[in-house]
Amino acid sequence: MHINIIIIPFIILLGLLLPDNNKNRIIYIIIVILILSLESALRSLFLVEDTYSYYEMFTIRVPNMSWAEIWSGFINRYFGQVDEEFDFGFYVLQKAISYLTDSFQVFTFLSQLLFFVPMGILLYKYSTNIRQLIFAFVFYVALLHVSALGGGRQLLARGCWIMAFIVINDRKFIKGALWILLGLTFHFSILVVLLAVALSFMKARQLKIIHLVTFFILPLIILFPAQTIQNMASFAGSERYAGYGEHDIAGGATTFVILVEVLSVFCFFMLRKKTLNSNNLLKKLYVMLPCLTVFAPLIIADGVMIRLCSYFHLFLMLLVPYAIDEFKDRKTEAFIYTVMIGVLVFLSLKGGGLKYYFFWQDVGV
Repeated sequence: MHINIIIIPFIILLGLLLPDNNKNRIIYIIIVILILSLESALRSLFLVEDTYSYYEMFTIRVPNMSWAEIWSGFINRYFGQVDEEFDFGFYVLQKAISYLTDSFQVFTFLSQLLFFVPMGILLYKYSTNIRQLIFAFVFYVALLHVSALGGGRQLLARGCWIMAFIVINDRKFIKGALWILLGLTFHFSILVVLLAVALSFMKARQLKIIHLVTFFILPLIILFPAQTIQNMASFAGSERYAGYGEHDIAGGATTFVILVEVLSVFCFFMLRKKTLNSNNLLKKLYVMLPCLTVFAPLIIADGVMIRLCSYFHLFLMLLVPYAIDEFKDRKTEAFIYTVMIGVLVFLSLKGGGLKYYFFWQDVGV
């Protein structure tokens, strides 16, 4: 079944039918997040790449591992000479939940709350009305939800980054560092968020200049994405990420890159220096724009590079509504929301959208 044909209209209609107040914003967020969590938990093991390997890890490998083996893996991963991708936090999470259930579907539902709950907190804390939430969820389903369907470790790291962003915005820097360290035990790619953290201490004028400069270097990144990846990996001292820049350029990423860059340009013009100076939250969100402008085109060389970009373009869920609200005219805002949501719906449902299967439809597993 093409599940987005059901989910996206539901998201839109539910948002339009609920009266716009704080209580209903909470209800709306909980209902939509519950549906997205269940969609991810009940998916086929073969729907998205890597899902079956996670299934085997939880049902076969982890139950047969002792806590001593997990601890040994932690030492080797972070302090030893063994170059093994052993994400300690993910193994601990699996081992702990395995005491409660042997169902991979229940594990997926519980573990992904580490992403969906922070996302819900972020949207409630920093949204002001339901129309912003409608856009945010449609944007999420259209461009981001496929990673949740994969059930990967990086999704959990992304949840830790969201919580780090929230507490850092509240000037709780030690808690923010702890959240990033926790995310590091799920996926090393979270280290890329340190760029956004560093930019957050800059003044609005400096951020606008940096954002503008990224547009000038954007053509070079688009023309030479593989070389850019290799140069970045060399600078970071990571041979693993350098390998991503050695693959043949794959198609299918052009639409995503164009959309992200257009939204980045839109936010650049709408969110002016004066606005950023008067709104500290918006300034903190704005730092994501130069980052995603640079990282988004890298997926042209290798789709796996969306792992880096996702830490930044996730925040477009809030940035774009804030930019739209700068029109200060209700009719204009409604028109822009309609057009943008329409484009996202079209892209998501083009060709029928994601073809979805439930886990009970799998054969021979």
